[in-house]
Amino acid sequence: MSFVALGGDGATRPTFFELVAAERLMPSLKAATVYSLSVSGTYAALHFCFVLEDLLAEATLQRHLPNLAAWL
Repeated sequence: MSFVALGGDGATRPTFFELVAAERLMPSLKAATVYSLSVSGTYAALHFCFVLEDLLAEATLQRHLPNLAAWL
């Protein structure tokens, strides 16, 4: 319960729902962080594949473009 400061007068004391939310916040944040990192890692690998595909296509075109121009 590191997110809730207990104490003070009656107007600033946390409600029951705030206490429950504070207890559930940390596991939820951990799960959200793990999910975000796994998704970003997946997209990073996918982005790498697309960049590699573009580089290979460009190299292939540069190699065969002169032959294609002569053929046309």
